[in-house]
Amino acid sequence: MAVWGMGVIVGPILGPVLGGWLTDTYDWRWVFYVNVPIGMIAFAGIDAFMRETRPIARRLDVFGFDTLSIAIAALQLFLDRGEV
Repeated sequence: MAVWGMGVIVGPILGPVLGGWLTDTYDWRWVFYVNVPIGMIAFAGIDAFMRETRPIARRLDVFGFDTLSIAIAALQLFLDRGEV
């Protein structure tokens, strides 16, 4: 728990500090460029450890699709027209 808690605390502390330093020293674009190596490492890890699976052909669950559609529409109406 302490290790996870430390990650939750350190991120919001170091993020603005690193972003401010990059902006002040180089340019505001470097705040976004710093994510490129992290993205490349993540992509390499995904490519190395994720195996490709082929989808299984299944029929559409019409009843489930209909009830999900009705539930989403009802939720949207509830959120849009909620108590004023």
